[in-house]
Amino acid sequence: MGLAYMISAIAFFDEYTNDLLYLREGSCLPRPKYRKADTGKCEAGKEGYKVTAAPAEKQQNDHHKHRRVLQRSKTFMQTIQCLRPVQIWDWLFRSCELNGRILVRGLITDEEMEEYITKGKCKKLSIKLPAWCILQCLIRSAKSDSHGLLISDNVEVTNFNWPKDKVFDWMLGPLLVIKEQMKKLEITEEEEMCLRKLIMTNKNEKPSDWDDSGFPSDDNIKRGQLQAIIRRLQGIVANMSRVPSFRRRFINLVKALYLEAIEEGAIDGLRDVERKVKADVASTKIGDKDAADVMSSSDDALENIDMV
Repeated sequence: MGLAYMISAIAFFDEYTNDLLYLREGSCLPRPKYRKADTGKCEAGKEGYKVTAAPAEKQQNDHHKHRRVLQRSKTFMQTIQCLRPVQIWDWLFRSCELNGRILVRGLITDEEMEEYITKGKCKKLSIKLPAWCILQCLIRSAKSDSHGLLISDNVEVTNFNWPKDKVFDWMLGPLLVIKEQMKKLEITEEEEMCLRKLIMTNKNEKPSDWDDSGFPSDDNIKRGQLQAIIRRLQGIVANMSRVPSFRRRFINLVKALYLEAIEEGAIDGLRDVERKVKADVASTKIGDKDAADVMSSSDDALENIDMV
């Protein structure tokens, strides 16, 4: 037992360092296999115990015949089902995938996708696209007067069901503050449509950057506040990208969007890059086949994600 514990700990550490160094995912050492609780055997064992203990309990029941036993009621915190960190990541990457398919048709070029695939550096894809998705979530939550963040039609993230993880603790507070700020700004539909384009194309450093952008409002204070929100969202995404496995998963997402856009004829990709991406996607599909079965349980709760 002690040797298995040591090997599993080294396997976790090996996988974590591979994520930090962007090496091949996984570890050469065996991972621990957790046994699922067999509820049938547990119930059968309980029934057998009740049958054998029936004569002894019968005398006690006769003695305490009229005594009522109070059942412990569940507290409010026990009835809340906390979201898992994997559900938050699934929502973010699913939203990037759905919105990325639309942005490929106009706001994202094939050169930018190829640069990110080959060099791993493209601010529009790695920073602005996730910030775009989070911005849509904030706008939707502000308009619906939600207490938390609406990541889908059926899921609302609040302080109670937010994942109890240190990586996510510093994210929820700033996002809720930004949502309240956007609620007070009272953004119109025209401003919302223009804001989605500006977050992808403009620098958003000063109010004068939006002079020729067609933004409906001429209020420099409102422009400055919205630009500050965009910069803060981009800073949050930049910190999120430092989480292990985030960059690898996002690169795989961009590769899938790249191949899909080539098949649909939306872009004309380079043959060398296309051949390399197809080989990488084929290898990742083999490695992620088992992980897809594990992650499929969280996909049902994240349907109807925000799109443009």
